[in-house]
Amino acid sequence: MKFYTLIVVIILAFSQAQAASTKGGVERIYPQDGTVYFRLKDEPCKSTQKNTYWSFSLSDETAKTWFAMLLAAASSGHVVKLGVEQCNPDINQSISYLYIDY
Repeated sequence: MKFYTLIVVIILAFSQAQAASTKGGVERIYPQDGTVYFRLKDEPCKSTQKNTYWSFSLSDETAKTWFAMLLAAASSGHVVKLGVEQCNPDINQSISYLYIDY
């Protein structure tokens, strides 16, 4: 069992290392049909006239925690940091991970 856990940790670390990142204060949160769409203030990718969002599905417990973190950051003014595969201002895009430094 420990071997499988180690493999999962390595895969997650590698996928996060390959991801780009961005950050900003929460500008808008738009939950719809089991997906949370959101934008960050003064964030270079989605702060365009295209009106596109970062997103994640609420399909698991981690995603529900991310949603709670977004709400807390919006209320407190904390900066949210995202792991993303790439920036494309023309489309809505899923995030790889989300965290907040306190």
